Parts: sequence; C-alpha cells; structure tokens
Amino acid sequence: MLTRLNVCQRCASKDAYLLEHSVNVAFLLVTFGKYLQFDRDKLREMAVGGILHDIGKIKVDNKVLHKPGKLTPEEFEHMKLHQVYALAIMNEAKGLSQLSKDICLMHHEKLDGRGYPRGLKGDEIPLHGRMSCIVDIFDALTATRCYKEAMSPAAAFKILLSLTPFHLDQELVYDFIRCIGIYPVGSLVELSDGQIGIVWTSKDRDALHPVVKCFYSIKFKRYTEVTMVDLLQSELYVERGVSPSSLDIDPTPFY
Repeated sequence: MLTRLNVCQRCASKDAYLLEHSVNVAFLLVTFGKYLQFDRDKLREMAVGGILHDIGKIKVDNKVLHKPGKLTPEEFEHMKLHQVYALAIMNEAKGLSQLSKDICLMHHEKLDGRGYPRGLKGDEIPLHGRMSCIVDIFDALTATRCYKEAMSPAAAFKILLSLTPFHLDQELVYDFIRCIGIYPVGSLVELSDGQIGIVWTSKDRDALHPVVKCFYSIKFKRYTEVTMVDLLQSELYVERGVSPSSLDIDPTPFY
C-alpha cells in the first residue's frame, strides 16, 4: 500500500533531488492555494499531490534520470513514461483523492493539448492541475543541480510568462508571481547603486519595495558593513535578482 512515508523513502532511495523537489512542489502548491483562499481540506489534498507528483520517476532508468546533458528524443520518450508508471501506482494506492491524483498526472499537460500523458486541452485541465504545471516548472528552474546553477526567481518568472498562454494559464502565472513575490524573501538582489543584499522582509508593502539587508558592493568587489535598506524610503531600487555563484560570494553568514 502506498503511504506518504514510503513515498518519501522510495524517492530518497532513488534520488535525493527527487525527494527535495517533491517536498518543494508540495510546499509551493499549499502556499499558492492559500493565496487563492482554498479551504484546509483542499490544501491537504494538494500537499499530498505535490509529494506524489513525480512518484513515477522511481521506475525511470537512472542513466536517463541523472543525465547531466540534454536528453535524446529516445531518452525523453523514456522519461515521459514516468507518467505511465505513476498511473499504475495511483491505481494501487488507497484513499487518495481525485485532486491529489490529478496533480500527479497533470503536471506535464499543456493548455494547447501538446502535453502528456493524455494531451488534455484548455478547461480539460482543472485549476489545481494548471497550478501544478506552474509550480513544477518554477521549482525545477530555481533548483541547483550538479549540472546547472539555480536560476533567480525573477528569471524563472520571465520563463513562466514566456510559456503563456499556450502552455501555462497566463492569469494563474500572474497570480503565482503575486503570491511568491517578484523578489521573494531570502532571495539575493542587486540594488541600483551596485549593493548586493538579501530581501529581508516584504510584509505590508508592494513586491518592488522590500527591505534589503546589504552586505557586498559590486563596485568595490568587497564585503561591506551590513545595512538595512528600506526601498519605500530610499531612492534606490532593485536592479535585478542575482545568484551567489555569478558573483563568487557566500551570502550564508548574512542570513
């Protein structure tokens, strides 16, 4: 019988990233669902769906699953089988809601019908299914893997928007951006004067004017005295989101 515990055990034994990604997707779906004012029961079902959404990958060949480069057409077809495997696993599971199953089986569908496994189109993909498509892509883009650096949330949002309206639901993507924030708390940003800092708080303010904890100067290429910059009370503004690797700095001590 499939349980949340053995789902986590199976994912962890297959691939540490697979477990991390599943947990992240569950968390993001709940966060997104709260933003859209879903009730508690629905949020719980979405969390279960997020944890399960890539369960079919436990049966994908490791050479394909862990390949660092671009997949060949044949390898991609094999990767797509994880949704076929997921369907079989869903059928043997007990007590799963249809919503949880939908999230697992619809996160690769596209509004134009070119997704898989069923080629669903438009309104054939329910709201929670369309949400799972957005969240899955966002977390994959912003994750660090052995073969790629994590993309900043701002850059990931641009890619999500580029996939609308044919792949992703445009209105939902904008909702997701508003939910997460253009520069989420904890992300690194460069200010207009070249200071690098961590978005420290954005509560009760618009997404473009957070409080930023600055600790590094691009201009002088050195760490600086830590200062808190409130962009609601400053002429400075966020120039762009950045990743630590692009600047060769370690922000860890400043969190």
